[in-house]
Amino acid sequence: MPPGVVLQGVPGTVATPVPRPPPILVEMPEEEEYPDTDGKPMAENTWQATTMHYAGPALEIHFQGRAFVATDLLIYYREGDKGATVAPDVMVVLGLDGSHRRSYKLWEEGRAPDFVLEVLSSSTQENDEGDKRKTYAQLGVREYFRYAPVSRRMAGMGGRRLAGEVLREGRWEALPQLGEERLRSEVLGLELRVRERRTEGDFRELRFRDPDTGEDLPTHAEERQGRIRAERARDKERQSRVRAEHARREAERGHREERQGRIRAEREIARLRAMLEQLPGAAARDAPSDGT
Repeated sequence: MPPGVVLQGVPGTVATPVPRPPPILVEMPEEEEYPDTDGKPMAENTWQATTMHYAGPALEIHFQGRAFVATDLLIYYREGDKGATVAPDVMVVLGLDGSHRRSYKLWEEGRAPDFVLEVLSSSTQENDEGDKRKTYAQLGVREYFRYAPVSRRMAGMGGRRLAGEVLREGRWEALPQLGEERLRSEVLGLELRVRERRTEGDFRELRFRDPDTGEDLPTHAEERQGRIRAERARDKERQSRVRAEHARREAERGHREERQGRIRAEREIARLRAMLEQLPGAAARDAPSDGT
């Protein structure tokens, strides 16, 4: 009998715990993690932030259900290489599910963005004009736009604030100017233009315009105000219809009361005539005169 084991009914034995074998540890393979940030700020100044905060939401509202729109989202373009990334300020992928993503993995999505917009600053200009431009061409981005919100003196942009290129046979070709600081995106079917009105300092606003309506794409705040105005207009229209219906019913009731009044009057006249005819001498008064 092993020492320390208690046998029922046998005195003098001591209970000790029975040792268990150690658990078998199975190493699970680590899931490949791709960070969802490159550690860089989304925008370096308020001019960049204002432009990006307009462009992304405005395009998202316009293409709702018809495209994937993202702002400052990391694109991983080489599987297994976490350093092979690029982060467009604004990108649009037409016909793609618009659900949320932590990052955009090219080998999973199967296609590069159709449209990219970079908002230039003094520190990002060289990269936006150089390495990023080459990377976007290699990835097959169809259109590449660059916008300088606070300066016309941007190298490679011909002194303009806005430049756009289309990729043809692996090479960038400049899109023709429609006017002063106005271009058309063939991919989006929209115009990009620099608003002429002056704002604070040298800042100019970028706007997307729908050529079918002739209207600029609204910001979130403008779109919300538009919904409020439209709802108020619908309320006024409903109230007008209610008032018009009430007036129509009142008019119909007036007409019915008028008809009923005429009928009562005609009946009263007929009753009085009948009473007159029954009075004594009514026959003689009604008989034709013989002239005497």
